[in-house]
Amino acid sequence: MMNLDPKKLAKKIVNHIISDLFTMKDRDEIHFEPKNMTIEEVYSTFNLWVNQVENMLVGASDDMQKFKAFFDGSAKPNPGIITIGGYVNQSDGFRCYEYSRELNHGTNNEAEYKSFIYLLDRLIEKGVKNVAIYGDSSLVVNQVNGEWKARDARMKKFKEAALKKLQNIPKWTLEHVPRDMNKDADTLTRT
Repeated sequence: MMNLDPKKLAKKIVNHIISDLFTMKDRDEIHFEPKNMTIEEVYSTFNLWVNQVENMLVGASDDMQKFKAFFDGSAKPNPGIITIGGYVNQSDGFRCYEYSRELNHGTNNEAEYKSFIYLLDRLIEKGVKNVAIYGDSSLVVNQVNGEWKARDARMKKFKEAALKKLQNIPKWTLEHVPRDMNKDADTLTRT
């Protein structure tokens, strides 16, 4: 999910270029003779430039390194002592970051959210712009993705905090994975 609209940004860029060209022409810094164009031809040229710039922007965002991140959390017993764990892999599979922390007292759901938010803070700190995030918590994944409502006041606060942090990551996805596909993150909650 991108917070950036490539079409709007492309229009701003093209408008800026056209404005600069006319400013330079008015100052006699460049010379060009605009041919007699109809208004339709002007809009057609403008839209062509916007489409070309938009394609370049979309291509550039697709070229950003895509990271994969996994998180998990647990409380022993439930409620009990919270432990969180997770890691981040570069697109080539190299693990560039991992964490394992024991926190205060809480429930399994609180542990999952705390681990997710801790992971988001690390991604933001490291300037990650494109990430696929995976966790085995149906609650966290479905609430953050807007498929489930957060009715519990504590979960609602966690969800709102997570969504606020996600605004700092231009391109992200959050997907549920079965526990057996999240074993490394689960192991980090036990160390």
